[in-house]
Amino acid sequence: AGTTTQVAAATWTVNDLTLKNATTLVIPSGATVNVAGTLANFTAGVTLTNNGTLSVTGAVPAFPAGVFTFTNNGSLSLAATTSLTNVTFTQNGTLTTLANLTLGSGTSMEVQNTDATTVLSLTTLTIQSGGTLKSKANNSPKLLNLSLSSNLTIDTGGAINLNALGFLGGVTDTNGSGSGASTGTDNPCALKGGPGASYGGSGAAGSYRTVGATYGSLTDPTDLGSGGTGGDGSCGLGGTGGAGGGAIKLSVTGTLTVNGTLSANGAAGTGGTYGGGGGGSGGSLNLTTGTWAGAGTISATGGAGEINTYDDG
Repeated sequence: AGTTTQVAAATWTVNDLTLKNATTLVIPSGATVNVAGTLANFTAGVTLTNNGTLSVTGAVPAFPAGVFTFTNNGSLSLAATTSLTNVTFTQNGTLTTLANLTLGSGTSMEVQNTDATTVLSLTTLTIQSGGTLKSKANNSPKLLNLSLSSNLTIDTGGAINLNALGFLGGVTDTNGSGSGASTGTDNPCALKGGPGASYGGSGAAGSYRTVGATYGSLTDPTDLGSGGTGGDGSCGLGGTGGAGGGAIKLSVTGTLTVNGTLSANGAAGTGGTYGGGGGGSGGSLNLTTGTWAGAGTISATGGAGEINTYDDG
């Protein structure tokens, strides 16, 4: 166990890379690790953080549940066709050579570094049952921007889940954040429910403050959903407003098949002892595809306001 940091500017070339016993390996900026084979025989709780250059020639094996946390902040080269099973994967660097990616059971991939001009491009992406793709939770504009030159498939039980990854909701007696959050101030301790946040449509009115303005583009939506207002509680005992939904811009040249879930929903407000919080507004689903298929769920709905003893959001 413990943390091993490779010497900066050093190059390691190995047949296989094995991490065991809750070890953390950090590849620093300027360092390189070339794995001629694959990542093999990992045991529970290992962490690999790449801030330099990592190249893995062989196929990545399926890991047991709860074993492997992987963060790429540098340059990562994987086999052209790669499947990840039971991996917690944070992608915040560059991906080279990878074309066909499968997120298998137990894998959560968080993409942190795409925006309106930076695109994660692949040939195919398949999200199997138990696999999840998401963006970083944000309180500032951020967009999951994906381009598939062939197909994207979300199997039953798989998900692109951007729920509650938009602007944050307000705490007790506080407006949420984002362009659609409520406005105004008042005297606290009035036991009133906060309004829901707006986006393409107006949020539901609570019992105090002013519902936020609508915003965003009808034809090219890329904005995050806004956060709901916290409940006006008894001097600190109100609920919290729900966070808004995240945002995705998705271009699929071939077929987009959704049998699982593709969602950017706002979160519900929570109930304090008194006034309930308002719901967050849904985020953005900006989808372009050659062909649609599947019988899954696609949604970007606002969260419900919390109903409380004294008032509701």
